[in-house]
Amino acid sequence: MIFPHQHIRLLLVISLLLLIVGIWMWVGNTPQGGLMPNNSEYENITVIELPMYNLVLTVPKLLTWVPESPQMHTTGAFLVTNAEIIGHALFSRDAYPGTNLFDAYLQVAVAKGGSEAQCSTGQQDGNTRVLQFTRSGTVAGRIAYAGTFNGAAAGTFFDGVVTRVYANGTCYEFSSNIFSGNMGNYPEGAITEFPEDEVRSVMQSIINSAELTTQ
Repeated sequence: MIFPHQHIRLLLVISLLLLIVGIWMWVGNTPQGGLMPNNSEYENITVIELPMYNLVLTVPKLLTWVPESPQMHTTGAFLVTNAEIIGHALFSRDAYPGTNLFDAYLQVAVAKGGSEAQCSTGQQDGNTRVLQFTRSGTVAGRIAYAGTFNGAAAGTFFDGVVTRVYANGTCYEFSSNIFSGNMGNYPEGAITEFPEDEVRSVMQSIINSAELTTQ
């Protein structure tokens, strides 16, 4: 027979044991150095530091960062004057097998000097047409300007979006480029259409991650 005071004591002991176990589990699942949650997404990104350009980017490991390397289908920067292509974030050629996607990459370029007004217009190498970019939200806390461009040849479609940001006396250009095949050129059922919104979203996430390390 358990007396009332013994019953209360038993409940207290059980409560204390549960509290100890709870604390032990919490401590065991907390990474050293802080209370940051154990989130696998931190293992799936690469931080690209570009101190020469006062720029930091976060690139998903789904893509490969290749510094200062031209791409097979390179469009050239829209920054004609004093332009420097500093790198590409490349999708693997087999990232979307069995689809009509040929190639996709984010090109990053800079042009030092000039003004914000100049940064908000663009002219591609070898093309006399001047693009007028429009305001499109912010990147790294600064006004962003964006424009679209496209083309087609030999059954291949090209679609690009250029995003510009002016800071540190520099115009930063992020050009997301997609090359895909015309679905009408394939036998019915041979391939599926690649998820364009998903591909665009991944490249846009890199642009959104941009940090400018000086004012």
